[in-house]
Amino acid sequence: MEKKTAAWKYRKLIAWGLFGTAVLCISLTLLLYFGKDSPTGAKALRVNGNKIEYGAGKHYTEITLRGVNVGDPFHIVYQTRKGSSWWNSAGTEYNPEYPGGFKPDYRYIADTINANAVRYVFLPKWLTLGDAVKKEAIDYLVTNVNLALNSGMFVIIDYHTVGYPNGYAENESGLYSPDFDLALEFWDIVSKQGFDGRVLFELWNEPASDDYDYLNSADTRNAHWTELKSWWEQLIGVIRGNGANNVIIAAADYWTGDLRGVKSDLIPGGNIAYAWHRYGREGNNTAVNWENRLDGLYDLVPVLVTEWGYDVRPDKQHYSTKEDFADKFIPQILDAHSLHSFAWSCDPWYTPSMFLSSETYLKEYNEFGQVVLDYLRTFTPVRP
Repeated sequence: MEKKTAAWKYRKLIAWGLFGTAVLCISLTLLLYFGKDSPTGAKALRVNGNKIEYGAGKHYTEITLRGVNVGDPFHIVYQTRKGSSWWNSAGTEYNPEYPGGFKPDYRYIADTINANAVRYVFLPKWLTLGDAVKKEAIDYLVTNVNLALNSGMFVIIDYHTVGYPNGYAENESGLYSPDFDLALEFWDIVSKQGFDGRVLFELWNEPASDDYDYLNSADTRNAHWTELKSWWEQLIGVIRGNGANNVIIAAADYWTGDLRGVKSDLIPGGNIAYAWHRYGREGNNTAVNWENRLDGLYDLVPVLVTEWGYDVRPDKQHYSTKEDFADKFIPQILDAHSLHSFAWSCDPWYTPSMFLSSETYLKEYNEFGQVVLDYLRTFTPVRP
């Protein structure tokens, strides 16, 4: 009897030892599987070489982001509240859940336009009008980001300034203020919102300078990038310091239109991609010109064309036609290099617009809008 009891205790001890070993192995396997890219196992976007991938742990798949810009919906809210007759007669759909508020129809954009991503604009001006407006604008951003995510789309949050940090400002009203302290404040607030890895952060919409001849000088152009890089590293430091590992998109010079000088001096760190903007313009719609400005950066890191388009009105700066711009740009640039892209713009105010007028928002498309529809509908998107 005593021998049987000892044997039983021995077998029990072995069983518990095997069980503990199994638990340890499973725990280590899960840890390795989820990895530091996604410690909770939630899927996220990441940069891998010149690709953007989506997944978790060891299971990531390369994806392409294709979509549209939805402008700054809060701008419409703000102008409507001020009693602007233009906004009240624009024919846009107002959402009764948000009194006086406008929101894009994200489900329509995902299902009918066939976008798998949108770019949401936030204007610096909202940070300068007092704490109440600032809070409302940030809350509206959070609301819209979640609406887009829940509609099956990734989201770029774009800090929509036009100008040089603490320098040249394209708009004197402060709408696109280049005050760098505002940018630091914005990214400090946004990176504390808990946005998951389906959301990308575009640091600065369009760096612009009044030094217009620098494009002809490699020394001046590289000096601009060296300066911009140092500014962006400060913004990245704030974001990463708050624990956010979201993919970051950095802009180069000349209204984000010239990437020359970047590939030899990349921003250090992970999950960093680069933006490029391109619009139609008579006399400039050539692959040689576009490739020159891209400078082969797409071979090293992801390049996202976060704005592209053309204006159908002959009297406008970016006037072009489908034949002269889109029929060249899409196959020779976007498709040839598998670039991520966001058409500008799918909203009732900003131009170049995809619609015949503000009154036909999401209803009747102009030639450019039809080009965007046709392009996105050839796409089989990966969705979050």
